Amino acid sequence: MVTWMIDYVFDNDLAHTGDDGYVHHYESDDDQFWWYVKDGQLSFQIDGTDWQDFSPKDRRPYTDREYNLFMSLLMGQWS
Repeated sequence: MVTWMIDYVFDNDLAHTGDDGYVHHYESDDDQFWWYVKDGQLSFQIDGTDWQDFSPKDRRPYTDREYNLFMSLLMGQWS
């Protein structure tokens, strides 16, 4: 499995940057999406969709793998 993490700053889209000033791109064999954490909230965007907020309290929309991935990004364990 190959996983890529790339950090970007878009001058024209500063509303979608995290506390670190970046919007990040996650890519693996199974997933590809943009994400950032701002004020303790993980937001993500899958290509072709609007930005969404991850809600750790509601596991229903996510598989176990997706939930664990989003939790690791939220908790800063991705670096």
